[in-house]
Amino acid sequence: MDTKELKEVLKLKKKYEDDHDNGIIDNLIQSLILAVIFGVFVMLLWNVLLPDLFNFPKIDYLQSVGLVVLARLIFGGIYFKQGDMKRTDFHYSKKSWLL
Repeated sequence: MDTKELKEVLKLKKKYEDDHDNGIIDNLIQSLILAVIFGVFVMLLWNVLLPDLFNFPKIDYLQSVGLVVLARLIFGGIYFKQGDMKRTDFHYSKKSWLL
């Protein structure tokens, strides 16, 4: 690959990154909308199934969000994509508990 092709590739890469950069505010808004929808879904699913099947108490919205966060921490782990942290990458998963 010569320098002309390399410049063209870098130019296209920069254009792609500029076109697909949503920004922090857009990502936060999308995350909040998904959290509200998912919290309501978990609350409704819990309140329909578990009180009748296992005699569990009904939960409210904040408890369902807490349950989702707890499940994510226990089963999903915490991941940072490469480039999110400047000096080091932090990876935490169930596999690290086994080592």
